[in-house]
Amino acid sequence: MCWEGFGQTWEEETTTVTLSRYGALVECQHPVKCKDILLLERSDTHKQARGEVVWLRQKWPGRQQIGIKLLNCENFWELDWSAVQHEHV
Repeated sequence: MCWEGFGQTWEEETTTVTLSRYGALVECQHPVKCKDILLLERSDTHKQARGEVVWLRQKWPGRQQIGIKLLNCENFWELDWSAVQHEHV
């Protein structure tokens, strides 16, 4: 994942916690803010997509979890989402 803005750039190999059809929850050590736009790159396929930070939570000092909504990307994770069953409570 990488970010560019205001003359600063960073790149980080992050840990993906949860995938969804429209985004992901990842752990990141660089500070981000809601509405930041990040470039995500899959380490297995090198496929790239832009994502917007929509949620964040400090996990421990120097590490946070961030919710990312994918922008203009169809099936970034290349998963068969029709196979996912939904449980209703």
